[in-house]
Amino acid sequence: MLAVWIVIASTLSGAISVAAAPALDIVSSSAILMDADTGEVLYGKNISQKMYPASITKILTGLLAMEICHSDELISVSASAIKIPRGYAHIALTAGDKISVGNAMYATMLASANDAANALAEHVGGTQEEFADLMNKRAEEIGTQNSNFVNASGIPSKKPLYHGI
Repeated sequence: MLAVWIVIASTLSGAISVAAAPALDIVSSSAILMDADTGEVLYGKNISQKMYPASITKILTGLLAMEICHSDELISVSASAIKIPRGYAHIALTAGDKISVGNAMYATMLASANDAANALAEHVGGTQEEFADLMNKRAEEIGTQNSNFVNASGIPSKKPLYHGI
């Protein structure tokens, strides 16, 4: 169990109050809670376990799209961008559709739309594989360790989770 402390700070009065939240059962196979200012690990559960990044991948996809594109740029959706395994989130894009970078980002971030993430990847990187290379370079630049992105969506791949595995 993890007891979470909630700190509520008032910017007007400068007053800070601290209250204990109820203990939580962490049912995931891994978890981490860090102090954003210091990087101190406040709680960790299997933090070195190799895991698929899932939809966290889409945050990096969005970051790269924001850094490289303008939101009003139009994306031409390819047939490969819409190949999503059954049961994964999408917005039913079809090959030949046109969607703005901004709308593709909204769909990726709010609806977890894998087809929109793939379309962004191809627009930014040329191919999904080249975009994954950009993701890994950017992840390294921002200080991540032991990460390996293989696609823009976070859908598990048959490719190794990490190089050399």
